[in-house]
Amino acid sequence: MTSKKAAILSVILVWVLVSLACGLPTSAEPTATEKAPLVQPDPGADEPTATAQASPQADSEPSPEADPVEPTAPSGAKVNYQGVSFTYDLSLAQSVSAKIVPAERGEPGYGGWIGPAPEYYQFDFERYQLVDTFHRPQVLIYPIQEFAAVNEMAGDQLDELENYLNQPGATHKYLPFLPMWNAGQVFYARPTIVNFMNGEGVLYLTCFAQAILPVDGDCLFYTYQGLTYDKQYYVSAIFQVDHAGLLSAENTNLYKEAENSMDASAYETYLSTVREQLNNWPAEEFTPSLSKLEVLVNSLSVQPTVDLKAPEMSAAVDCPLAMDGRLEVGKGARVTFTDGKSLRVRSEAGKSATVLGQMPEGTEMTVNDGPVCVGEGLWWKITSADGKLSGWVLEGEDGDYYLEPWE
Repeated sequence: MTSKKAAILSVILVWVLVSLACGLPTSAEPTATEKAPLVQPDPGADEPTATAQASPQADSEPSPEADPVEPTAPSGAKVNYQGVSFTYDLSLAQSVSAKIVPAERGEPGYGGWIGPAPEYYQFDFERYQLVDTFHRPQVLIYPIQEFAAVNEMAGDQLDELENYLNQPGATHKYLPFLPMWNAGQVFYARPTIVNFMNGEGVLYLTCFAQAILPVDGDCLFYTYQGLTYDKQYYVSAIFQVDHAGLLSAENTNLYKEAENSMDASAYETYLSTVREQLNNWPAEEFTPSLSKLEVLVNSLSVQPTVDLKAPEMSAAVDCPLAMDGRLEVGKGARVTFTDGKSLRVRSEAGKSATVLGQMPEGTEMTVNDGPVCVGEGLWWKITSADGKLSGWVLEGEDGDYYLEPWE
C-alpha cells in the first residue's frame, strides 16, 4: 500500500549553502481561488464590497502622524471590504480586488505549508507598478488564533512576531513571515517597527529561495508582518520591489564568484554587501517607493465583520502506534491502488471481527463513523458507494494506506 512518507517531502532542495539565512518552517505559496471581480464604489452604501478606481490625488507623499499608535489614514484610492480598509497611492496599482479565501484542511497529520489553514482575507493589487512579478502583490488578513489552533507552524510565526515586537533590539536570525511557502528566508534588511490603525508589526525587505540565487527584482520584496492589538488578526503584506543598484557590476561579480565556487562564505559576502546597500539606499530610489508602501500600511484598519472559520478537522484519537488519519466522517474515500488485494470489511473494528465482505481496489465509499483505535491502526465505519456493503475497515498499517480521501 502507498507509503505516507514518500508522498510529501520532496519539495525542498537541500539548502546547504544558505544555512546562514534559513530557519523558517518551509511552506508553500497558496494558490488563490478564482479572482474576484473588481467592484466599483457605491456612494450610497455603508460598506462597499470593494472600492477601487478612486480619483487620483496630488502626488504629494502623505505621512503618518508622529504618534505611531494612531496613524492618520492618507488620501488616495480607498479600499473598504467587510471591515478591512486601507488607502493606497494610485501610482502603486490601478485597482484592488478583494475576497475571502476558503478554509483548507491541508494534508492530514501535517502542518506548515501543506497543513490546514482557516478562511482569510485576500486583497490583490491589479496592474501593479512592477509587471510580471514573481510574487503577487497582496495584503492578507488571517484569524491568527484559529490558524494557530489547526497549524502549529502558524502559531510559531505568531510567537516570533510577538517576540520581535517585545524585543526589537535583539538579534534575530530571521524575521516572522506568513503565509508559509516552500522556500527559506535568505536574508532580511531595513527592518522597521511600523504601526497601523489598530495594530503594529515589522516592515522589512527580504528574499526567499530554495537555492543560491541573486538578489534582484525577481527575488526582492517588501513585506509587512503585523498583529492587531487584540491579537486576533495577523496582517501580511507582500510587495515586490526593485532597485537599479542590485545589478551593479560589483554585485554581479560577487554573485558570480559565489555561484561558480559554490562557497557558502562567498555567498555570505555577497549577501552582506547587498544587505548594506539595501539598508542605506533612499526609500524613494526603490520601485515602487518604499515610503508609499509604508503609508499604505499606516492606513490599514483591520476590524473584520466576517466570522473567519477554521477548517473542520477530524476529532483527535489517541492511537500512538497508528498512522496519521486522513479520512473524515461525512466525506468520501476509496480503496488505494497497490498490490491488487481487496480490503476486508468487518462487523466491528478490529481484525478479530467477522468479515462481511471485501472491497476491490478503487472501490468508493462514504465514511459514516470513526475513527476507532484498535491495535496499531485506525478503523472507520463505511458504506460502499452502491450501498451494498457497510462495516468497519482499517485505514492503513505498517506505513501503507489501504484507504485514501476521495471526493
